[in-house]
Amino acid sequence: MKKFLQYSATYIIIVTTVFVSIELTLLLFLNTYSYKRDYLEKHINEIEILLMGNSYVEEGVRPDIIGNNCFNIAISGRDIVYDSEISKKYFKMMKKLKVVVMPLDYSKFEFGRGMQNPKDTRKNIDAMADTYRCMHYKYMNLHVGGFWYWSELLNSQLNYMSRFWQSRNKSVECDSLGYIKLELAKRSNDWENRALPPIVDTSLDIDEELFEYYYQNFLTIAESCKVVGARFLIISTPKSNSYRKEINEVVQMEIAKFIEKLKVECPESHIQYIDFTYDDSFEANDFNDACHLSDRGAVKFSEKLRPCLVDSLLTY
Repeated sequence: MKKFLQYSATYIIIVTTVFVSIELTLLLFLNTYSYKRDYLEKHINEIEILLMGNSYVEEGVRPDIIGNNCFNIAISGRDIVYDSEISKKYFKMMKKLKVVVMPLDYSKFEFGRGMQNPKDTRKNIDAMADTYRCMHYKYMNLHVGGFWYWSELLNSQLNYMSRFWQSRNKSVECDSLGYIKLELAKRSNDWENRALPPIVDTSLDIDEELFEYYYQNFLTIAESCKVVGARFLIISTPKSNSYRKEINEVVQMEIAKFIEKLKVECPESHIQYIDFTYDDSFEANDFNDACHLSDRGAVKFSEKLRPCLVDSLLTY
């Protein structure tokens, strides 16, 4: 029995050592999260336009077209709380920051009243939550909640081991300014029914806790913009016809009230909202799925968005 315990203890020590070694060694290999953190910190006194949020912006707005020291720090699947943490941590150090762009996500406005659209061809759409959490903790140093560290080996569904032999171009998905290109040639055949909005039963009461979570994080970003005198531009990105057909008009009215509430509560934060949801200049090939732009669409959208952003640099 004594030998068994000794062997067991030795085995546990070896496994733990290997586990910890892999976790720590992965920190030495660049990925999209650590690249964006490093770029922001290195260029913190140069960035004038900061693109934030989730995949709507990461894959939908090209900083090279916007110009004027623009950087895209948005990341697919990001919970707004991490954008809020970025604003609190970095904005006060960004001496030239003039405009912050943040997407408003229609799907978030279900606030406990929604269900996955039965037409949506995606599966397990919430399965990556722990992945996004541990990557933001480990590689962007954004710690939210009761835990200081979330193990990549235990939580991440990304192929972390491949980074030991991948080139920089594969381990870092974005270009030098943070944009990720969605090539039309790789679009799935069922693209029109991928990433459809949830079905929202607006006859039900809103879950106030979920609403306050989303609202308070937006308010934090707005207040962080106010402190540095930056304009806070909130956008709804273009959506395909298949997505637009599933939109609940009551939710759209709730979004309008949400924006007005922000403006009233933070009147000096230079908040502006531009809704491109129903922009008919975008065609089928401008979309990678029902709500995300292809690279072709991102070029078109960035060119359309550029005057809205660059004009602000002359104002502030």
